[in-house]
Amino acid sequence: MLKLCRVCGATGRALAGFCHVCGDELPPTQYDWPTFKGGEQRLGLDEIRLAKGFRQLQATEVLHLTLGERCHSLLSWDRHLIAIGRNGTVKIVEPSSRETIGTMTADGPLTCEPSIDRGVLFLACADRIAAYALGGLTLTSPRLDPLWQASISGVPTQALLTRGNRLFVNTQTTSGKRSVQMLEDVHRLIRPQVRELLSAERVSTLAAGPKKNEVILVMERAKALEVQLLDASAATPTFESHRVPSPILPLIEHVPIAVLGTRVFGVFGEDDQLCRIDLDANAVMTILRADAQAFSFNRYGQWIQVETFGIAFPHLEIRDELTPGERIRGEPVVFFDSTAAVGLHDGRILVYDITRPPYHEELRVSPEGHEVTALAAFDRFLAAGDAAGHVKLFELLPRGGNSERMREGREDAGREPKVGLAGR
Repeated sequence: MLKLCRVCGATGRALAGFCHVCGDELPPTQYDWPTFKGGEQRLGLDEIRLAKGFRQLQATEVLHLTLGERCHSLLSWDRHLIAIGRNGTVKIVEPSSRETIGTMTADGPLTCEPSIDRGVLFLACADRIAAYALGGLTLTSPRLDPLWQASISGVPTQALLTRGNRLFVNTQTTSGKRSVQMLEDVHRLIRPQVRELLSAERVSTLAAGPKKNEVILVMERAKALEVQLLDASAATPTFESHRVPSPILPLIEHVPIAVLGTRVFGVFGEDDQLCRIDLDANAVMTILRADAQAFSFNRYGQWIQVETFGIAFPHLEIRDELTPGERIRGEPVVFFDSTAAVGLHDGRILVYDITRPPYHEELRVSPEGHEVTALAAFDRFLAAGDAAGHVKLFELLPRGGNSERMREGREDAGREPKVGLAGR
């Protein structure tokens, strides 16, 4: 698959991030899953919505590969699947041909969720971050080009975030210190400079704000809760603080925040309460629902919530109870705005029609029943990986429908929700 440069008109290959003639940025392919929870707003939402009238989907297995180690993450770029193992094994697959076009072994074990930006894959292990250019994988003689390695003070945690030409990372030291560090000019061949931006007792996952190149995080410091905003395009980026009045503490760090328009969602307090912080209303905090172990949104502000003993659909006030012994692993994935998938400890994937829960179908990563460790949705595919390194790719098509008519573009991602409880 070739891409057209918007400046000089030259053609560029899939997986490349920059034009080989003029050096300008190549346009990204639609419908990809380049970072943790799909997009930089961490909504857990894919890039596709179904055309009107298509609701019922049929899943068909199209690919099964093995990493030889625990599947850590699943990403996609230019409609290619990038499967990443915990110890650094990376396999890149082109779904239409079912061919593995590249394999590499990076340093491991990985300590946080990786990211892809403009054709560059960023991976982090205990004390460093490495960057690899993917564009060479589609050449006649495929190659994966290492760009640089940079040492980091502390262990990278949670999920990497790229904004503009900078990479942001949460870190934690052996003494428990949490901080946010920034790497400069990360798409170049030279080793980037690293700078610490802030530290606190607790720091959330990093997410993108509604403004171009904006970074958002929530931090807890001295029994106060603050939303921090940063313009990544500034010459010397610094955080702008918004203190939350009457905060609910503590911040539950291991559940990622999500950003929808000017609203920040996160989990707080001893009861694991999903809360909304309205940046347009003096950072006022509103409780939405307790027992939030994980959550993901669709573009309309409706969410699916993983709870201790069930899966909740708050927009319909419906909860699907789990049977004794069933446990959900990881974050749910929402795709086509109307379908959600959650992974279980026994290798099953429950796929819900969120317009009429608790109806769902079941898929399996492998017959052995290892826990599901990663999910991703891109183009018309659902990818899933497990603790034994099995990765399966399922094609999702409407029952009796035309696959060419099933998709509509997504122009309003990250904007204010139109309907639903979260938008009240």
